Amino acid sequence: SSGINAEYGEVSHVVWNDVCSMWVTGSDDGTIRTWHVEKHDYLEMTVTVTDTQCPITALTCDLTNGAVIVGLQDIIRVYEGGTMKSVQTHSGHRDSVRGLMHVPERSQYISIAWDSSICVWNAFKQGPRQNNSISPLP
Repeated sequence: SSGINAEYGEVSHVVWNDVCSMWVTGSDDGTIRTWHVEKHDYLEMTVTVTDTQCPITALTCDLTNGAVIVGLQDIIRVYEGGTMKSVQTHSGHRDSVRGLMHVPERSQYISIAWDSSICVWNAFKQGPRQNNSISPLP
């Protein structure tokens, strides 16, 4: 048995990212951590809204591409699973997001919030990888 040492904020959410083979945790201090089990290490990323840290209110993963979907107060942020680079932001709720899910058959994310609203969002679609190499001249 191996444990996850949450040294900083109180861990409030944990999900398994099957696409990226890692655990993802969200904490009350606004920290998202990805835990690569095979490597026995983690990548820490602090998510902020404006200038203040806010708690992670919901967390799930995209079942198709491994993106990490995070509820932060009344917004949703989507991060690429491998790099944790921010790739989408969704707003429309008037109160804290409290649940998220991915519907791969429809390429959509569903969110619910304390304002009794349900929102449907287009899922992140990973584009083709950019080839930044320069081709030699003939």
